[in-house]
Amino acid sequence: MGLSPESALRQWHKRHLRRVDLDVRFLRLGTSARVLVFLQLFASVSCVLAAIVWEDVLFYAVIVLVWLLPKGYLAYLRAKRVGKFEEQLDGWLLTLANMLKATASLADAVRATVDLVRPPISEELDVVVKEGDLGTPFDQALRNMGDRIDSRLLSSALTTLLVGRQTGGELPKLLEESAAVLREMARLEGMVRAQTSQAKAQAYVLATIPAAFFIGFQLISPGFFEPLLQSATGYTIIGAAVFLWIGALYVGRKILNPDI
Repeated sequence: MGLSPESALRQWHKRHLRRVDLDVRFLRLGTSARVLVFLQLFASVSCVLAAIVWEDVLFYAVIVLVWLLPKGYLAYLRAKRVGKFEEQLDGWLLTLANMLKATASLADAVRATVDLVRPPISEELDVVVKEGDLGTPFDQALRNMGDRIDSRLLSSALTTLLVGRQTGGELPKLLEESAAVLREMARLEGMVRAQTSQAKAQAYVLATIPAAFFIGFQLISPGFFEPLLQSATGYTIIGAAVFLWIGALYVGRKILNPDI
């Protein structure tokens, strides 16, 4: 009997597929989310069958990597693209301010900046312009860009832009001031990143040590961990170790990613 439409597994699959699809579209990868998720499922089933055939629990550890590594890589690519976007943001705001001095229409000013800036910001602005051409209110198209990129700096800039437009403020001056604030914020964040970069590298090394030890012992002495899989006490120890490991990663991430 197949899975019901409301089953927890099917709902999880839909959410996972939706998240991957958002990343794939945002990163403009030359593939589809369905292909990536299918490859993950195929690799997971293959690992389960291999673990049963060769009776080696190491394959179950590979399943974790099958799901974590692509997610981490997509997150890395997204963060890298967002970082490039934020680097271009103050320049785009100044360009937009100059365009607004020549035209009173925000939509026309944004359209004019598309060819004056480099990717990735030009690609996102092109989407905004196309959404406006298809009938989406221009304010909503800008908010959609903010939702896609999910950047605190961009959200602050768009809020200033939209509020200034609705209240009748002098947009060129507001944008120039926003660009100056963004430059100062970027300088401060650069200082924080420089101070925490070494600690982050150490945290990444420490995070991989448990998995490295597990794989190493399995290669050197197969069956070393089998006693833990033969009793409830063993499973409790494994669960507690995994829980503490994940908790340590979460706490370390919070400490090394301060909000400024």
